[in-house]
Amino acid sequence: MIKKFKLFILVFIVALVIPILMPTTNKNVKAYTNNDIVFYGNDISKWQGDVDFTKMQAVSDFVIIRVGYGTKIDENFITYMQNALKTKINVGVYLYSIASTLQEVVNEANWLVSILQENGFDDGDLTFPVYFDYEEISFIESKTKKENTDMINAFANVILNAGFYPGVYMGASSFNSYVNADDLVCDVWIANYFGSNNVSEFSAKYNNSHSRVKMWQYADGPYTSGGTSITSHLKNTVEDHGVSSENIDENFCFVD
Repeated sequence: MIKKFKLFILVFIVALVIPILMPTTNKNVKAYTNNDIVFYGNDISKWQGDVDFTKMQAVSDFVIIRVGYGTKIDENFITYMQNALKTKINVGVYLYSIASTLQEVVNEANWLVSILQENGFDDGDLTFPVYFDYEEISFIESKTKKENTDMINAFANVILNAGFYPGVYMGASSFNSYVNADDLVCDVWIANYFGSNNVSEFSAKYNNSHSRVKMWQYADGPYTSGGTSITSHLKNTVEDHGVSSENIDENFCFVD
C-alpha cells in the first residue's frame, strides 16, 4: 500500500512538472521597453555579399536568411546556410513573396519547403521561424483585411504541415491597416524605421505590442535621417557583422 502511495505521489509530481519544463509556442509576449529585448540579430540576402558568420556570431544572436524571391532561389542561400550552421548563431529563413492569389501563396510555400528539404535543411537546423515576407504594397492594398489574413495563414499552414515554425514579415503600416492580427496562426515580425531603437517608442508609435509581434526590424543600418547620421546599434559597425555590403538590417526579438 505504501509503495502504491509513493508511486501515486511520484506520478502526480511528474504531471505537474512536465508542463512547466515543456517549451511553449506563440507565447503572449508584449514588447513595451528595451528590457523586453531577448535577442539582437540580422537578416541577409545576396545583397549583403560575402558574409563572415564567425564575425556575425560574435555580435549577433541570430540571422534570418533569404531563401528566394517568389520561386527563384537567392544565389547565396545555400552558401549562407551552410556557413551559418557551422557557427553557433541561431538561424531562420524568409521568402520574399510576389504572390497575388491564395494558390500562388501555396505554390511559393511548397517551393520553399522543397528547397529546404532537397538541400538537407530540416526543422532541427532552424531555431528561428520560416518567414513569409509579405510587403508588395500593390497586392496588399488591393485586398481586404480578411483576404490578406487568409494569404498569410495559407503560407503558414503549409509551413506548419511540413514541420517548420511559421512567421510573417510586414511593414508596420500594412500590418496595422490590412491584417486581422487576432486571426493569424503565426508570429509577426514588424519592420518600422523611425530613427530610433527604443522599444517603448516603437510600441507607442504604432501600438505594435500585439501579442503576435515577436520581432521588430528597426533599422537598415547605418543610415541617416534629416541629414544626421544615426548609430542604429550602439556597439557594432557593419564591418563588425562580417558583411561586405554597406548596410545590414537590425532586429530585436522579444521571445526566446
